[in-house]
Amino acid sequence: MKTITFTCRKPVLIFLGLLVFVTAGQPAFAKKNAAGGLEAAVADLCDRKVILLGEDATHSGGQTLEVKARLVQRLVDECGFKAVLFESQIYDFLDLHRSFRQGTAQQAQVAAAIGGLWSDSAQAEALVAFLFDRARNGRVHLQGLDPQVGGRTQTYTREKLAAQLASVLEEPTRRSCESTLHRHFNWQYDDATPYDASEQAQLLKCGQDILRRSTETSDTDGITHWMAENLVEYLHLSADQSPAASFNRRDQAMFRNLVRHLERLPRRSKVIVWCATIHAAKTLQGVRDGIVPFGFLVARKYGKYAHSVGFSAATGSFGRPGKPSVELLQAAADSLEVRSRATDAAELVYLDQAALRTLSPTTARLLDYNKVDFADWASLLDSAIVLREEQPHAIPSARRSATSRPLK
Repeated sequence: MKTITFTCRKPVLIFLGLLVFVTAGQPAFAKKNAAGGLEAAVADLCDRKVILLGEDATHSGGQTLEVKARLVQRLVDECGFKAVLFESQIYDFLDLHRSFRQGTAQQAQVAAAIGGLWSDSAQAEALVAFLFDRARNGRVHLQGLDPQVGGRTQTYTREKLAAQLASVLEEPTRRSCESTLHRHFNWQYDDATPYDASEQAQLLKCGQDILRRSTETSDTDGITHWMAENLVEYLHLSADQSPAASFNRRDQAMFRNLVRHLERLPRRSKVIVWCATIHAAKTLQGVRDGIVPFGFLVARKYGKYAHSVGFSAATGSFGRPGKPSVELLQAAADSLEVRSRATDAAELVYLDQAALRTLSPTTARLLDYNKVDFADWASLLDSAIVLREEQPHAIPSARRSATSRPLK
């Protein structure tokens, strides 16, 4: 007698129906992030020409730094990006570039040029090593954008820049200007030598004399003249009374440096700019009125080939190495940070332009961890990465080792 077996498919059909329902209810960005938020970011950014990787204005998100570092490494190795440009003073980077050409560059120079704002952090150690290796092998170019001076780690600016700039002048102006510039680069002011209107006027005169003379003297690589241009720009912006005017002038100078760097790179080179989101934004109208950010100038020139990325976090804390950390304020239920979370377990979520349009306008702390802004984020940015949990910058291993040594 033949036995007939009946299989009940109803539970399977019910499960599939529920799966379709749940998937259909998810936003599109949740589906894209299913394989990993970083994978979605790499896929979306790989073919761009100029990527501006932002971060909040405090520059103290350690997890943001780590994710940005991993993203940079993948964009360079997997997508062929040829340059990484930092919102750091240009002078040490121009000297670093010369050292790479001469075969004398050291990894410590890369960290020094990037500046303590980022490189003085455990989360940056792998990035510094990676960039040094790729730059030494000619696979990536490293440069700075900022005309400002005064970084703690930028030893070239503090120790040698004054002499190089003043070298185009003749005595006795040369010695006088070298002394004046060196004093400013190391902020060696006191009651006997104050930073007053007379000192500022002397600085500007030295800068203008150097700029004029650097166009007349032999400068085979043009670096001295380029440095002089940025010095004069810095002296002008530091004298601006309005914070907005100073911000705009600085961002215009950074944009000119970007264009100049791109002109020196091989045609069709793709570049990454490491900066704060307030500089990366395509516009700040409605949230920081009066400010015309670097990202606006980039988007206007490069159009669809430019891409600005912001960073935020749903929870966690932020802070500088060795300093007390600050807890992120609890995000509102309707904020971008809360509404964008695909799952509580996801390390990060990547929001492309379509996702930003879906979620905006809303509140977010994409510009500053200390301030919540209400904005149409799709107008300000092309995409954003929202971390599950932010962490402070950690003390780098070299400093940890030094403090753990036994006293003799």
